[in-house]
Amino acid sequence: MTALNLDSYSKHVWSENLPFWFIALARFGSLCLMVAGLFYWADLLGARGESGLIRGNWEQQSLRVILACSFLIAAVGLWLLTFWGVVVWGVTAIVEIAAIIRWDGFAIHPLPSVLLQIAGLLIMLLACLLVYYRASKKKHE
Repeated sequence: MTALNLDSYSKHVWSENLPFWFIALARFGSLCLMVAGLFYWADLLGARGESGLIRGNWEQQSLRVILACSFLIAAVGLWLLTFWGVVVWGVTAIVEIAAIIRWDGFAIHPLPSVLLQIAGLLIMLLACLLVYYRASKKKHE
């Protein structure tokens, strides 16, 4: 069911029996990433009036396309509980935060976007650490 088996040791930690709450949390995070990606696509298509492909310089335009694609890729990876999904999400969040800091008006709501990305990554990190701690504790018993 899961794809978090990275090597022979991690099979003992992650196994096929991840807690339901962890899977539900990852799926909720995936849905949030899908919404973020769809917001970028809506912006590119001009849902706010002016297309994101017209606003700003070429760097901003290119970055909006990259974020629109990478948020959806990260959402699929997180839904499947893959390690690469979390990595893509982390890199995408860092790029989005850097773009928001670099350019005024890059995001519709910059502060909530930054706070939600950081909070989501921290919650997922804490959840992974908790699952790892519980699984390694059972292994040593």
